[in-house]
Amino acid sequence: MSVLLGTLAQAAEPITSIAVIRSLPRSESGKRPPVLVRGVITFRWPVPWNSFCIQSDEGGLWISTSIARREQLLAEDDTSFDTLREGDEVEVTGLLDAGGYAPDVLPTAVRVLSHRGMPQARTVPYTRLLTGAEDPIRVEVAGVVQRVSGPTGARWLVELETGVGRVLAHVPDGPGFDPRTLTDAEVRLRGVAASSRNWRAEFIRPRVLVASVADVLIDRAAPPDAFAAPQTTIAELASYAPGGRSLHRRRVSGVVTWADAIDGIVLQDGMRAIRVDIIDREHGLVPGDRVDASGFIDANAAVAGLRGAMVRRLDHPGEPLPLPATLADVRRAFEPVRNGRPAGPHDYDHLLIRVEGWLLAVQRDASDHGRRLVLDCAGQATMADLGGDATTLDALTIGSRVAVTGVAVMHYDRGDLIADYIAPLRIDLRLRSPQDVRVVQAAPWWTPVRLAIAIGVLGAVLCAAVAWILSLRRSLRLRTVRLEEVMRLHRNAELEYQAVHQERRRLAADMHDGLQQLLAGAAFRLEAANARLSGADPAVAEQLSAARVALLRTQEGLRDCLWGLRHVDQAEDGPRQFAGLLEQAAAAMEHWPRGALTVIIAGEPYALSRHVMGSLLLLMQEAVGNAFKHGAAKTVRITLHYTPNEFAMELVDDGTGFDATAVAGTTDGHYGIESMRHRMHWLGGDAAITSRPGAGTTVSVHLPRVRAQSGDEQDGTQRKAD
Repeated sequence: MSVLLGTLAQAAEPITSIAVIRSLPRSESGKRPPVLVRGVITFRWPVPWNSFCIQSDEGGLWISTSIARREQLLAEDDTSFDTLREGDEVEVTGLLDAGGYAPDVLPTAVRVLSHRGMPQARTVPYTRLLTGAEDPIRVEVAGVVQRVSGPTGARWLVELETGVGRVLAHVPDGPGFDPRTLTDAEVRLRGVAASSRNWRAEFIRPRVLVASVADVLIDRAAPPDAFAAPQTTIAELASYAPGGRSLHRRRVSGVVTWADAIDGIVLQDGMRAIRVDIIDREHGLVPGDRVDASGFIDANAAVAGLRGAMVRRLDHPGEPLPLPATLADVRRAFEPVRNGRPAGPHDYDHLLIRVEGWLLAVQRDASDHGRRLVLDCAGQATMADLGGDATTLDALTIGSRVAVTGVAVMHYDRGDLIADYIAPLRIDLRLRSPQDVRVVQAAPWWTPVRLAIAIGVLGAVLCAAVAWILSLRRSLRLRTVRLEEVMRLHRNAELEYQAVHQERRRLAADMHDGLQQLLAGAAFRLEAANARLSGADPAVAEQLSAARVALLRTQEGLRDCLWGLRHVDQAEDGPRQFAGLLEQAAAAMEHWPRGALTVIIAGEPYALSRHVMGSLLLLMQEAVGNAFKHGAAKTVRITLHYTPNEFAMELVDDGTGFDATAVAGTTDGHYGIESMRHRMHWLGGDAAITSRPGAGTTVSVHLPRVRAQSGDEQDGTQRKAD
């Protein structure tokens, strides 16, 4: 990076005028153009920072050596800056930077030209320092030292009150010199004007950087005893004085009503009280102590107090009685202000008071230990703060009426928009301990919190009930629509079933009473005719016998058809288990050998559709009838296989069997095997027939369980076929 910046520096002509540099806007300074400037060192930070500032007739400029080292513009072992002194005239080469407030230079090299001594310090008004324009010019500032703290990094922080504002000065430590002895002294400080700035590089307050102890000039030494300061009362601390408000110490007496290691104490004397900022953090004072406090008037708040004070304990008379107060009382006390008179007899600010109100909330502070009570005092919100460990206040019940005792903290209208006599807007309290809170009236059971919870629960229940009712109504509508659809389908199926049932019975009755009787009569007549033609041509007798046999077979087939029609109805109205239905149907077949049919169950039975059972019953009739009639079988074994995914029925006979590859088909007038296959296809299953001569016949049918239980067909042809 340093090589790149060095290349850029060589590529442009360096700026040599400090006046030009100070006139550049921050956007241009931030581009880091090369510079070559000369000036006298007026202030230098010690090793290892080595940053300094220079001044010429054109103005002053900061030289940020520490930043140059951090950005590697200077080598770590470069010691050329260690020997620089205030008063040296130097030539600095480097890059311009926007800086934290005023522009500064990141040096790459420095060359000492001579030692000219420090330039003359300018006497500038405080208002000029407030503009930040003198940064970093050597100036002289006069005032009263009101606070000294430190040391930090071999330097002391000195707060100088000029009468129109404060300046923070950095004063070096030195042998035989203790800046703390400057407190309350009138001095003149010579040093480089600097600026306190924020993170936006904006001016906050003026500072002065003093290079040596010789630049601290004492015009009036401080009194050796801080408590030798003039005595005054709290009521007259910052009131009118012919010589104007003093910048030196003032001493007041009072009783401590509030004490804190960081924020100081509150002193009360009669009907007036002030806040006192104490230098000694370990003062050990407690409420009820009577003390002397010697400090400087602090007029930055709405009412004057003391800052930078020394205190000494006199005795312990105890706390004054708290003054009962409401915001209405405060406003009545401020009525004289309307006529240009002070508030009276007191203004309540910082007084020890007691207020009552309804507890609205208990809030935690940032430390999680302190507590803030929010009270409703006659319609006005009042905050009562207690620092330290105030967790015991969590036991307070919201809605209780409590009395709190503490130091009043007044909130006023915006004084920056009002010339004088600003009016109070709110009154808060600073509590000392949890004992400052007393419950006057316990909270009713129906507190706002409980009422809100009850309303919330009731609202949630009502919302849930409404949602449940709406859900039920929607579910009821859906179920009603589904039920209507199911009832419509059931009604149609019932009508269809009744029609088919009646048609089957009618067809069976007609065939039995009509066609069956006609076939029986024709067979009887052929037998009688054959008996009378005993001397006829044998060929004629043979033909008559053949016709009679054909009629008998036709009659037998018709009887089987009638059995099927009757037993399909049995599947609808008979036993619920398919095995029982098969046994019942076999017992009804009078022309089958008794006991020749055996039904075996494999697996856990489950219910089959009535439609499926009727179709399988007809298939069984066809297969068993063929076994007895064509295969001369003695026994037939039917095995019903119930599996989780499939239902199967296997029919095995011990008949003569046949050649399955040469069996006659529908073209030869044989429909039995083809009808079994078609029937299973309609049901969504399949049928397989295996046989060979002399080995019997096996008929296996398989049907998915879903279809076996639902009875759905592959197409609509089965019902018509049946």
